[in-house]
Amino acid sequence: MGRLSIRATAMNTYTLQLENDQLHNITPFIKFCRDHEHTDIKLIVNQESHCLQFCGVYAILDLFTFTSVTIVTANAVECHDRYRIVINWAYWLKQSRKFKTSNDYTWNQTKIFGCFYGRPSAPRVGIAGHLAQHYNDKSLLQLRFNTDSEDTRKLVDIQKLFAWDTTGAAKLDQLVQNKEQYFQPIPAYEYTTGSYDYNSDLNNLYKNIFVDIVVEATTLGNTFYPTEKIARAILCRKPFIVMASKFYLGYLKQIGFKTFDEYWPELYDNADGKARYLAILELIDRLAKLSTAELVELNIKMQHTIEYNRQLLIAQQYNKQVTRIIPHYEN
Repeated sequence: MGRLSIRATAMNTYTLQLENDQLHNITPFIKFCRDHEHTDIKLIVNQESHCLQFCGVYAILDLFTFTSVTIVTANAVECHDRYRIVINWAYWLKQSRKFKTSNDYTWNQTKIFGCFYGRPSAPRVGIAGHLAQHYNDKSLLQLRFNTDSEDTRKLVDIQKLFAWDTTGAAKLDQLVQNKEQYFQPIPAYEYTTGSYDYNSDLNNLYKNIFVDIVVEATTLGNTFYPTEKIARAILCRKPFIVMASKFYLGYLKQIGFKTFDEYWPELYDNADGKARYLAILELIDRLAKLSTAELVELNIKMQHTIEYNRQLLIAQQYNKQVTRIIPHYEN
């Protein structure tokens, strides 16, 4: 997951370089549009789910006249009234069929929170840093982003983190100062797109945590793309809190999965960006105050939901149709 690369795979095909809410290297994209005006073009969004309106792609396309425009994306709710949208949103859920179901992931009460992250996006750094600062003894953090690498440091979205959270810089510093503890290589993320290991040793960590704090790659705009991150939490029998785009949990329910609003507030799903991030920090604080006995009782109560989700995913019986919820981002 993470930043996409640009490559011209055919005379009229272009792969966009997108990152959450931004279109990178705009100039070559504009050149492609100019050079191929009045022809059929295809845009590839690769294995990501960026909201193309939010990223400004449609605003650029609208400056030109094409015979046709086809856009291939994994965003289940991408739509346009003039451009043809081709969607393959369930890729990672389908790939989860490779998961071996025999392991025991029963919570051993070692930790409460789990964070297993690759690319250092702002919400991932912020959430992991919040846990490291306030609940280090209750958290299991495995972060692949090694800040010894200049290339990795360039990926840290410190500007957005500090804009969302006045303590963001301190949280990043907390992680960096204790990098030997947190920045661990994660074999599951030593993969090229399409070959993620659903049976990585990373799965063994799940028996140690009560809840998985999932942060998807795309967290802004109109988008829904469940990845291996949410599939892993479901298959490893864990409840989840998800930092993603608005209505992500609503879409999960729409395709047949259950979420955990019966056990804690999920109003954060009505927000994205900063508001969602801050609401998730509040929910983390709320859960951290519960005693081990209270968490054990809660864990027992939610097993029906956990097992329902797991069986639904294993059987691949989730709904394959997604209907876009009221658009929340316009010009």
